[in-house]
Amino acid sequence: YALEIIREVLETLRIDGIFFNMGGYQVSDYSGNYYGICHCPACRRLFAEQFGADLPAAEDDADPVYRKYRLFKERTSAAYHRKLEQFIHSLRPDICVDRGYSLGSGFVRQESNTAIRRALPHWQYSGSDNTKWVVGSYPGFIASNTTVDFIDFPYRHVAVSPAQQSLRLAQSLANGGALDYYLIGRLDNHEDTTGYNDVKSVFEFHAEHEEFFRTLTPRARILLAKPRAVDDAEYRGWFRILTENHFPFDTIVPGVLAETDLSKYDLVVLPNAVFLSDAECRKIDEFVENGGAVVAVYESGVGSAEYEYRERNGLRSLPVTRVLEKRDAMSSSYLKLTDGFPARRLTGTSLVYLDGPYLYAEYETDATRHTWLIPPHMYGPPERCYYTEITEHPGLVVNRYGNGRVAYIPWLPGTLFHRQGYVNTPNFIADVLEGLLGIAPVGGTVSPMVEVNVLASSSPGATVVSLVNGSGHFGTTFYRPIPIASTTIEIATAAAPRSVRSLVHDCELTHDWADGKLTVAVENLGLFEFVVIE
Repeated sequence: YALEIIREVLETLRIDGIFFNMGGYQVSDYSGNYYGICHCPACRRLFAEQFGADLPAAEDDADPVYRKYRLFKERTSAAYHRKLEQFIHSLRPDICVDRGYSLGSGFVRQESNTAIRRALPHWQYSGSDNTKWVVGSYPGFIASNTTVDFIDFPYRHVAVSPAQQSLRLAQSLANGGALDYYLIGRLDNHEDTTGYNDVKSVFEFHAEHEEFFRTLTPRARILLAKPRAVDDAEYRGWFRILTENHFPFDTIVPGVLAETDLSKYDLVVLPNAVFLSDAECRKIDEFVENGGAVVAVYESGVGSAEYEYRERNGLRSLPVTRVLEKRDAMSSSYLKLTDGFPARRLTGTSLVYLDGPYLYAEYETDATRHTWLIPPHMYGPPERCYYTEITEHPGLVVNRYGNGRVAYIPWLPGTLFHRQGYVNTPNFIADVLEGLLGIAPVGGTVSPMVEVNVLASSSPGATVVSLVNGSGHFGTTFYRPIPIASTTIEIATAAAPRSVRSLVHDCELTHDWADGKLTVAVENLGLFEFVVIE
């Protein structure tokens, strides 16, 4: 009856858009009760027709039949959504459709939310993450990421921290997205209004500068690829590393990479992107061959977009010639810095700590190996916690392919940083990006707790540097950010600007340009700022 219901709505109500909430193959109810995958007659029949097998009994990625089921869900969901999109536009071609990818334009609505039983830590970049992948993957779509007012389904009438709401909204604006706010019931009789003032202030700012925000587009030179069907800890770790070291970046979802123009990027990061299509692998190889740089982590490229494991890695540009062993238990391991490693941030130490899995492999003979593996060793009692062996197994391998370079990392630094947060890990990665691959971050004195993005605006024609102050995130709580009285940003510009101004304070900013670098003094940074450079 879905099409009949949609027809009735479209023919009787004057609506502007349509949003489909919580569709797809759900396996749990609102109370968290798990029911397993659907085994209805229609699913059983269609799965057997497509794959010649019975539906899997459980969700288990080690089961090849379940990996086929992942593909089954993707294909059937996409086909059904295309059917809905075409039906809606046959009746109302003016309607804006959520995720109407076959139509070429529309909006993508999603949520920044919390849940009582969700594993910590809270994802502090939820608003940025949700906005980035839409803007980076579907330029013709509006990124509408909503801040969910309530704590969780069972607690819909109590709001999350007010500062958490405004942070999400600021992150959406700073990455080229729209504003969206969601609560249960009405505004006038809602029992918890603690978030209203913070939410209202961001909406009012957006309303004052609506035309400016309507034309914002990203200008990042780094692309971070969201992996298919794997734990997102590695991706989120890289998201944090790039953000907190001020390397502006876009993100992109699976299935879009092969059609994306990569020539606008200097670097593509594959954060354990295990499953890549043949076309995506070719695209990445061509990008490197033409002079681009790639960071490939751990098992990137070993599987196909159909969730089958290849006999040989699909990325021909990787320096790996043969995998020898995958070892999961690497506790008490280190990487010893080699003499040629450009340790700019990683000073005062000669070690990078390693926990989690490691891939023992053989590499191209002319590839450069950086850091040597110190394998697990005794770490107690205290008088016997020393290592006795430094192997020739690398923690980083850099190789030329065509006119570009690939940096291969046979372990999971993003996962380790996301889980533990010690700066030893991001300092190592930032040195790899800047010192070995020549990727420059935004410079200056801005704090790691301030997110920095570089965008363009056609109203006016300008380069825009957005800053979001995340200093209020403390443990599992979100407080209002600490005001920053004065900081500086430094970016490369071809010529001296005629104007550098603050959108928040509506004033000119002190700046200096020399040798292709623009230094701007940002004063009184509260929650956010937009530096407009013309």
